[in-house]
Amino acid sequence: MKGSFDLDSLDKAGLETYLKVCSICLARAHARTGDAACISGYIGKSDTFSEAVTGFAIAYADQTKRDYQELKNAVKSGRIQLENL
Repeated sequence: MKGSFDLDSLDKAGLETYLKVCSICLARAHARTGDAACISGYIGKSDTFSEAVTGFAIAYADQTKRDYQELKNAVKSGRIQLENL
């Protein structure tokens, strides 16, 4: 099912509630589990999958830190204006 809101009409509390609801829905959608035996058979017994997921998570965290630093630099230099909600 789909739904939408005019986000511009939400105040800070409304936006926070909207984001919480979206987060819960997204988490539940991603938490759906399949057949454990089938998944285990697909992944196999080697460490390849866990190493790939770990490598991705570390790279993603590093990228997030770089992005945040770049955002702070952009705000500090005036390229981006910071607005308080």
